[in-house]
Amino acid sequence: MKIALIPARAGSKRLPGKNTLPLGDKPLIAHTIEAVIQSREFDTIIVSSDDDTVLSIARQYQEIQAWERPKNLATDTATTAEVLSHVLAELQCDDGICGILLPTSPFRNQGHINDSLSLLTHETDAVISVTYYSVPVAFRMQFLNKKNGPLKLLDDSLLIQGKTRTQEHESFVHPNGAIYISHVKSFKKYNSFLKGNIAGYLMGKIVSLDIDDLEDYKIAKAIFANKESRDSELIK
Repeated sequence: MKIALIPARAGSKRLPGKNTLPLGDKPLIAHTIEAVIQSREFDTIIVSSDDDTVLSIARQYQEIQAWERPKNLATDTATTAEVLSHVLAELQCDDGICGILLPTSPFRNQGHINDSLSLLTHETDAVISVTYYSVPVAFRMQFLNKKNGPLKLLDDSLLIQGKTRTQEHESFVHPNGAIYISHVKSFKKYNSFLKGNIAGYLMGKIVSLDIDDLEDYKIAKAIFANKESRDSELIK
């Protein structure tokens, strides 16, 4: 069995109601629902939510199962891994493939999903989508107390040493939140997509946009408003 979970909890604090905000000609979550359906990779596609509006949108698609999320899995501390474990237990699924596709990645499309699944071999426990950091991680610093105040640099910061040519630094990637796929047995063994033998599927900056706050949402709307940018090879 191949199971796709689209988790869409109601309680976003940074951008309230973000999963149902309009983007282009449809709600945000619809972009992920349609990408998963169009991938034709999954036998069962579940939208799990405690938001009636999200569930109502999900029910408009005959390929989607809309599951009302239990209250104990709709808290700030509940993880998507716990939600997936609940889904697998309810379906009594012990074998096959499972995946989490977050609704906040509207530019991840069916092609990305297909390509990611092709990396899930017998030797691989999980595949996650990643993108490059915009700047070398060696340049990191943080505010000590509050924004617009004192900064803390690493004691051996390369910025202090004047080594600021990005070409001279190693390139690192980070999860972009768009795709998490695993063998069911591997997920149950590790209760994680980040343990065992992990493969990374590289995505570009634009398609990696994860809508977490109002600024992200404004950027996504600007891309959708510009048809030339939206159809560009840059976001494919």
